Amino acid sequence: MSLIKSVKVPEYPISVHSYGNKMYAGQHSSCDLLRYDLHVGLSGGEVLVKGASRVTSVQVYNEELYAWFAQNDRVNVYDMTGILKRSWKHSCLSKDYNKLRVVSDKVVVSSAQDQALTVYDL
Repeated sequence: MSLIKSVKVPEYPISVHSYGNKMYAGQHSSCDLLRYDLHVGLSGGEVLVKGASRVTSVQVYNEELYAWFAQNDRVNVYDMTGILKRSWKHSCLSKDYNKLRVVSDKVVVSSAQDQALTVYDL
């Protein structure tokens, strides 16, 4: 393994996910979901989504972008241009260190109830 490049970002990225030639980063304080192009060396991150709270987890699945805004207890699903497609309420005790994963047409997230995992069908 060797370091390819290190790029300065506007602030601390709390969530990061790569998909194809793009990288998506949720910022800690600004609530923005940024998109970077890996083919141009991560330069010039663009704001894809202006969130109402920090994006604590982000993942692309089947050409959709899943973002968990834990402080607002929302999971939002966007198309790849940042247009909101659907959304639902989901809460967890942690508002910073929670992650969602989408696999086999299921969304898996941590839950505030009984220290459990919650699974949603797509």
